[in-house]
Amino acid sequence: QPLPKKLQGGYDCFFTDPPYTLQGMALFLSRGISGLQKQKGLSIFLSFAHKSPDFTLNMQREFVLAGLTVREVLSHFNEYEAAQMIGNKGQMIVLTTTEMTDPTIKHPFLESLYTGEETPSKREYQCKRCKRSIQVGAQAKIVTIEQLKKRGCPRCKHQSFELLSRRRAQD
Repeated sequence: QPLPKKLQGGYDCFFTDPPYTLQGMALFLSRGISGLQKQKGLSIFLSFAHKSPDFTLNMQREFVLAGLTVREVLSHFNEYEAAQMIGNKGQMIVLTTTEMTDPTIKHPFLESLYTGEETPSKREYQCKRCKRSIQVGAQAKIVTIEQLKKRGCPRCKHQSFELLSRRRAQD
């Protein structure tokens, strides 16, 4: 849903860590931009996975469409536990508003946001404490690693896991 009216236009910066898809990034940036004052030179802090050059080019196209410039890219800025798919590290992209800055998505968003929605997968994680294996993903009781961390290991309730394997849901 669009940002509530009372939150629009009042802020001078924002931080976001969106899903690592172009749609997720564009939506989170759009909602954040809606909250910013209409002023050039404001900072946006975008935490995002390191991606291929082609994906990065598409990211930069999204920035231009939103009227944003890239001020700085801090590689390996964030470290994530149980995020082997992205090398456990993310980057911080510092963006700056211009006179052209405007949200690219202004209406309710109904498309897929997450990589798992675009390419359903099955993953096997192992609890770092008791070594129990847990299935996560399409057709599993637990669909995402975030849900697994929130619930904890079924055996010992520990909330730290290691990815053992990943395959497409159709396999």
